[in-house]
Amino acid sequence: MNSHPDDTLVQLKSLEALKDIANGEANKVFIPFEATSTLSSLGAIKEVMKDDKKDKKND
Repeated sequence: MNSHPDDTLVQLKSLEALKDIANGEANKVFIPFEATSTLSSLGAIKEVMKDDKKDKKND
């Protein structure tokens, strides 16, 4: 059986693995280069949501 997962599946599995890593006792995490674009996107989404909450409070 040949398996050829697409990039989206690999990124999803990487994020799921980060959850397990966060629960561990290690203090260093090595993130594969492929996961950095996904993580930066999550950071950007967080900033947008944070700005949106500020705007709603000011209204």
